[in-house]
Amino acid sequence: MTVLETSHSLHFDLLMLCARIGYSPPAGR
Repeated sequence: MTVLETSHSLHFDLLMLCARIGYSPPAGR
């Protein structure tokens, strides 16, 4: 797995976690 793939995967996990707890990250993040 490349660094970019890992970074994207972590970012996606964070987005899913935020969605689960009802928090929407600011646009552009």
